[in-house]
Parts: sequence; C-alpha cells; structure tokens
Amino acid sequence: MKMNLNKGLNLMIIIFLSGLILSCKEQAPEPVKKQEPVVVKKVKPSIDSSRKKEITSPLPLKEPEPKTYVVKSGEWLWDIARKEYGTPIGWFRIYEANRHKIRNPELIYPGQSFIIPDFKRK
Repeated sequence: MKMNLNKGLNLMIIIFLSGLILSCKEQAPEPVKKQEPVVVKKVKPSIDSSRKKEITSPLPLKEPEPKTYVVKSGEWLWDIARKEYGTPIGWFRIYEANRHKIRNPELIYPGQSFIIPDFKRK
C-alpha cells in the first residue's frame, strides 16, 4: 500500500508539473519582431530675417538719429510744427525738446537747429 501511495503521489506531482510546463508554453510571449530604426531629424527653428538681426546681433542696435530742423527767417515754432506734424498744435512739443536752446518760445532766430521729436496726437 505504501508503494501504491508513493506511486500515486509521484504520478500527481508529474501531472502537476507537466500542467505547469504546458501552461507556461501557452503564455510564452511571441518573439520580438525586428523593427526599423526611427530616424529623428534635427529641425532649426525658423526666424524671420527682421528678428534674426535682433537675436544674433552682438552689439545693441542704435536708436535712429533724431530729426532736426534749421529755423529760417520769419518762422515761428507754430509754423515749424505745422510743416513737420501737419498741425500747429505740436509747437509746445518742439519747445519742450529744445528748452535748453530756447529762452522764449516767441523768440527764435534763423540758423538755430532744433530737434523735432515724434508727435502722436491722442
């Protein structure tokens, strides 16, 4: 009887192990397929030419030279503002920009050179 029990136990172990082996074969992953290598291209960001100078310039860009006007005989700041801005209202803007050269805005002289600042009407 002991012999039969050992044989039965051995048989059960063999069946159990064979079942494990078979189940492992069923769950085995498929072999990995060979994939083509992925090619990555380096793309430089596009910069329009107007910004390219701004970005790559090693020196700071210079501000444009201020516009100047030389006074002619018989002119007033009112006349200069009308010629430069299209409206005489800007005379005070010219006066403020050139205060170091003008003592009295009613007295300007031929040959004087004034800076003409930008004038934006509100």
